[in-house]
Amino acid sequence: MSTPVDLQPETDEVMQSETHTDPPVSVCVEYVKTPVRIQELPRKAGATRSYTVDKTTPRQLIHADKFRGKATIISVGDNMLIGFNRVSTSDPSLMMLWPANVPFYVTASIDVFVMSVNTTTVISVGTELWATGD
Repeated sequence: MSTPVDLQPETDEVMQSETHTDPPVSVCVEYVKTPVRIQELPRKAGATRSYTVDKTTPRQLIHADKFRGKATIISVGDNMLIGFNRVSTSDPSLMMLWPANVPFYVTASIDVFVMSVNTTTVISVGTELWATGD
């Protein structure tokens, strides 16, 4: 019998003490250069999905989400065009060309639209959501 996975660790567990004193990144806070601790939150949940996409109609693959840590997009079969808003989907020349079978990572909280370049293709997406403390 397996042990259930704790998707939301305790705060004390996440905020472990560190043995080194140098901050990983020097940050300017209120115009005073001072060390600030920076720690990426753990991922809490995720989702996966595959879509069949053609070359005539852009499909909104993911919506903007402030809790998304990362999304991985990959086209299997044909190159894809990627856009981050409806304006860029109005003309394929305004979209970014991305090769087939190469993952594209989205780390911003933005909308993502995709379209196939030549034929119908399958595009898969996996999203990872931040732990929110809930």
